[in-house]
Amino acid sequence: MRNEDKSAKAVLISYLARRDYAEAELRFRLLHKGYTEEETAAALAFAKERGYIDDRRFASQFISAGMDHKSRRRLHYELSERGLGDDVIRCALADYTEEDEKRSAVNAARKWAQGRDLTDPVNRDKCRAYLIRNGFPYGCACSAIADFHDFEQ
Repeated sequence: MRNEDKSAKAVLISYLARRDYAEAELRFRLLHKGYTEEETAAALAFAKERGYIDDRRFASQFISAGMDHKSRRRLHYELSERGLGDDVIRCALADYTEEDEKRSAVNAARKWAQGRDLTDPVNRDKCRAYLIRNGFPYGCACSAIADFHDFEQ
């Protein structure tokens, strides 16, 4: 798996050239490619010194990209899966308000409802279940469906 011609720094930079990553993601990728812990640590230190890796920036960008259709709970889960600590996640989610979550729920409901009739109570129940499965609180899901339903009429 490891390309002997490329240093860990070069591989790390090639990853970061495509998109931003959390530090833990990059550590996992480099170790998985066969680089030693020392090579990986040196490459990560190099990138952090130059500001190429910043978990707080990554979390903020990730939330900005997902806040139009993902719940607060789901964003928290996905960031923790990428290896970010709770303190970084909580700080990044501080600006994600209840209104933002409601707007996200309405957008998610709109996406789910394409081609479906939300005047049908069965479809409304299915949509509510979809929103709850995706991490939206029950009250937010109900409110979003009501707002979306009122908007459509």
